[in-house]
Amino acid sequence: MAHISLTNAQIYLNEVDLTGDTNTVNIEATAAELDVSTFGDDGWMNRIGGPKSVSFNMGGWWGFEQPDAETFDHVANAQSDPALTLAIDDAAGSVAYLLRPTVLERQAGGVYGDPGTWSMAGMSRAGQRFGVYRGGISIAKQTVTGVVSGTGFQLAPADSTNDAINAVVHCFADNATSMDVILERDDNAGFTSATTVATISVTGVGNYWITSETAFSSLASDDYFRLRTANLSGTNFQIAAALGVAYA
Repeated sequence: MAHISLTNAQIYLNEVDLTGDTNTVNIEATAAELDVSTFGDDGWMNRIGGPKSVSFNMGGWWGFEQPDAETFDHVANAQSDPALTLAIDDAAGSVAYLLRPTVLERQAGGVYGDPGTWSMAGMSRAGQRFGVYRGGISIAKQTVTGVVSGTGFQLAPADSTNDAINAVVHCFADNATSMDVILERDDNAGFTSATTVATISVTGVGNYWITSETAFSSLASDDYFRLRTANLSGTNFQIAAALGVAYA
């Protein structure tokens, strides 16, 4: 099994790229441990998994302005709806995890004479059906001036009748009024006969998240998915886009 040196992880929170301010990031998926032992278990504990939870934490050097305000804004804010993408590299095709968490902790500070540090942590929240989605970066962070055909992923869910594909677009800067980011599917990696699953309308800086409940309802062999930009009105948008599916 190949190992990696984690030197270029990418962290996107809404319209903010935290990559250059972060040097540690972790994500953990767990299930509650439920004891179902009985007299017939020959003296051994018998356990099953219960409700699931996903948590994350990250941190780094404190020295930013807009990202600082952006991260503080989401602490225990029930009205906020943050989109968080964690990727192992900045290239299209890199493995990525997508979350819509509750941010529960945000710290910043330090000791006189030392570099200031910051950290943030949170967990999955009710109403998000699954805590984390695994997939990849389809469109790497870039300035888009026209059509960009993203990298495709073959995504097969654990339960095709209950699962959904999710996609997120992080828009970091805008010099245009609108652009479509199209979620496509096909039966081949070349997307020679691609069909549209859903369309995201990007109109400015922020995050755009969609969930397609029907993407797997008639999966057949059309299990390749990608994101593609189209219909740009204006000069450019700076975006990164990822997609993923939950594995139950």
